[in-house]
Amino acid sequence: MQISPKNIALEEPFTATQSRTVTVSNDLDTPIAFKVKTTAPKLYCVRPNSGVVAPRSTLEVDITFQGLEKEPALGAKCKDKFLFVSVPCDDTVASKDVGSVWPQLEASAKGKSTDVKIKVMYNFDNMNTIQEESSLVDPPATPAKKSIAKDISTPAQTPAPATAPATAAKAALDAVNTPAHNTTINQSMIGTPAVQVKKASSSSSSAQKNSTEVKQRNTAATETSAEKEVQKQVQEKKGGISYIAVLLILITLFIISRLV
Repeated sequence: MQISPKNIALEEPFTATQSRTVTVSNDLDTPIAFKVKTTAPKLYCVRPNSGVVAPRSTLEVDITFQGLEKEPALGAKCKDKFLFVSVPCDDTVASKDVGSVWPQLEASAKGKSTDVKIKVMYNFDNMNTIQEESSLVDPPATPAKKSIAKDISTPAQTPAPATAPATAAKAALDAVNTPAHNTTINQSMIGTPAVQVKKASSSSSSAQKNSTEVKQRNTAATETSAEKEVQKQVQEKKGGISYIAVLLILITLFIISRLV
């Protein structure tokens, strides 16, 4: 008995059902009876799984793979095997009866049985080709991550401009009081925190003093301007009253002269 092919190659996807054909050849001048055994009967369906091959003839056996529950790891080896066993028989044995009379056939053969093993293997060639083609494609460029650290602008060691002392003092106090875990502060720019607080306090006091002086000057200027305006209005009123008084006197004299 000859079996062809010697191995059964399964193609991916290995979760799909697929069939392979195995040819059983009888090189003898007498018929042989055969039977097929497998290490994984739940994964394969063999038709026919037993039968008779005429002298100098062949018989095809269909092996259907039922498919795995999930894909095996790349490069994994299949451990499934098939065993074809044959014994000589006479012309009276029918193919459909081989399974039921197999023990008697083995006993009649008296150890003259022939065993042929074939292995099942996973063919990953197609999968390897796909992976090689994928590796040739350049991966998309990963956009550069933006820095989430925020630099806080802090006043330098030189005095803040005179035009906005309060703003500079407030910025310095905010920079010193900001929590370290939320904001990155450049110590080389602000110096020692205690010194910076002192400078910020001095700047704040100076700003308040300047602001008070400006308010006082503005208040004095406003009061002076108001006094001048009042004096001007009083003088204008006095001038108007004097003019009316003179006019009344003249009218009175005119009337008196007419009466006389």
